[in-house]
Amino acid sequence: MINYSDYDLQLFSQKIENRKKETEEILSGLLDTLESYRAELRCSDVVDRANLSFGVDSILAQICRTKKFLSDLERAKTRIQNKTYGVCQYTGQLIPKERLLVNPVASCIVEIKNIK
Repeated sequence: MINYSDYDLQLFSQKIENRKKETEEILSGLLDTLESYRAELRCSDVVDRANLSFGVDSILAQICRTKKFLSDLERAKTRIQNKTYGVCQYTGQLIPKERLLVNPVASCIVEIKNIK
């Protein structure tokens, strides 16, 4: 099986750790915003509640996407430990390093991604 060197995997691992920290900070901010929206909902009138409710729905969607990204980052870390990181799960080809540096959770080559 073709895979990246230990040096490359270490580089990717560091990139993933940095993205994980950034994403956890974003998640923390989203959770704080959600709490403030919920506090405002308790003491606002009907019209304001409708607007705030829309904001809560938007924040909840962002929280779900952020949690999924964190989960994807964890799976990428597991692939690094298994030395399968950067290998397309469909073709077995190496995912280009440039793609992994931009999207560290990529699990397939662009050609396959475009088909799916």
